[in-house]
Amino acid sequence: MANPRFDETAAAQLLAKSGRNVFSLSSKEWVERTQAIGIRAERGRSGGTYAHKDIAFAFASWISPEFHLFVIKDYQRLKSAEAQRIGIEWQARRELVKTNYRMHTDAIKSTLQQRSLPKWREQIEYASEADVINLAVFGQTAAAWRKEHEGWKGNMRDYATVRDLIILQNIEALSSVLIQHGLDKVSRFTTLQQEVERQRRILSEDIPSVERLQHIIESTDTAEGQTTDQSNESDDPEQQDNQSGTLFD
Repeated sequence: MANPRFDETAAAQLLAKSGRNVFSLSSKEWVERTQAIGIRAERGRSGGTYAHKDIAFAFASWISPEFHLFVIKDYQRLKSAEAQRIGIEWQARRELVKTNYRMHTDAIKSTLQQRSLPKWREQIEYASEADVINLAVFGQTAAAWRKEHEGWKGNMRDYATVRDLIILQNIEALSSVLIQHGLDKVSRFTTLQQEVERQRRILSEDIPSVERLQHIIESTDTAEGQTTDQSNESDDPEQQDNQSGTLFD
């Protein structure tokens, strides 16, 4: 893969002879006949055969079953440690979003207490308010996203870019303030949408801290499905369908 000049025909011819009792092949001859790279032979006092670490591991695994088993076990250990680290990072990301959402729902709760609505109507209001945020930041409701991505694990926030996650947290905090100040839903949506556009313009520039966050979040995507259960908790806004019919009723 790393050597386009490798002569596969010559290699096949040598391997075909390898089962004979009289067959012998030096590393130097292998390199000369196949144009192989990653291995070299040197003569002299400090001479010997030197190989790339990948070749060395493969050779050592071939001659020593114990070493082969050690490599497998160590690889499994490293992957297990990586999965644990990724799970922690993924959870930290989700909990950060949920913390801001808690402030948002508390603001909604304070307004609902003044209206004495039945429980089912309160659930609709919570879902509707969550979709005000979704529309402002992502341009669609949670239900619309799930319909477009049937079979996907998690929700739209799990697949958001780091810039969208930063904006999402800021918009949730701003929305809670606007709710407490009594702005109606349409006015709040207009204000939030304008703020989203303003923040996107600012964050469109190269910002080192944003790039570092992006690297962390991209690393968590390799562990898809490991912590999906956390995304199904009842306080997650994406788990409530928008049942109100029209968003700004």
